[in-house]
Amino acid sequence: MRPKVKLAILALIGASALLIYVIFETRMGSPSPDTPPTLNPELEASVRNPEGRTGGPIMIHVRLHNPQAARIARQSDRTQARSDIPGISLNTDWRLAVIFTLSKQNTSGTMVPVNMETSPQLLSTTEPETTLGVVSLMAIWAFSPEDSERLGDGQYEVRVDLRTDDLISDQYLLPDTDTLSASTLFSLAAPTGSLETARVQEDTARFYSAHGDCTLTIQHAQQAIQLDAERYLAYWYAADCLAATGDTDATISTLEQLLSVMPSGATGGNDLYVTAKAWLERLRPSP
Repeated sequence: MRPKVKLAILALIGASALLIYVIFETRMGSPSPDTPPTLNPELEASVRNPEGRTGGPIMIHVRLHNPQAARIARQSDRTQARSDIPGISLNTDWRLAVIFTLSKQNTSGTMVPVNMETSPQLLSTTEPETTLGVVSLMAIWAFSPEDSERLGDGQYEVRVDLRTDDLISDQYLLPDTDTLSASTLFSLAAPTGSLETARVQEDTARFYSAHGDCTLTIQHAQQAIQLDAERYLAYWYAADCLAATGDTDATISTLEQLLSVMPSGATGGNDLYVTAKAWLERLRPSP
């Protein structure tokens, strides 16, 4: 066979193989719009103040997200193979399937389980999400101020487990486990000085504000302000509860104080500053 003929045949074979490969990859890499995305959820946990103080709440942020869905969404935008990503239906409120386990470091450096008298309390009050897709789901739990006082100084690890067996339908592909887990570390020590105590009181006001207890919210917010007049979030928590109790004059005065103590860099584009200023303008009587 002539060399030119051989080259032509080889070129034809190579082109055919390449075409078959491209078709195969296109079909395999572009899932049908009717096919639910593979669910590969991940759980993350963090503590708002990793260096906490006894007598204050310990706030735990828990996030549930699906990186696989986000990846497919990015591919869809790029290839236009599918216009959207269907959400993964959740059978129940995912927050109800969360379990916490607490450990404390002993003198040898080993984490040993701690018997919790009460579980962390859910602070998030929004309506439960019904799907898990590209957008992560997040909620906040907290050990109460009494819990942290009872736990005392030390290094701690909180483990978060999410049961998925009753949460997600069998039609979706799950990892070979019915529990997702995450953990995070934090420490506790007694507050030193008035400024640290003011921060503890402000955090405690936030805790009771989330529970709708206006009496304790105002009490702890005022204690924070007395210790450190620049704890501007304490003014916000107090103002919110003063408004709820119908004390408009005290609400106006508290908002005015909040705006006066906010750091100069926090004014202007800061959401809290803008919201407080607009609220104050609505409350003030018209001239």
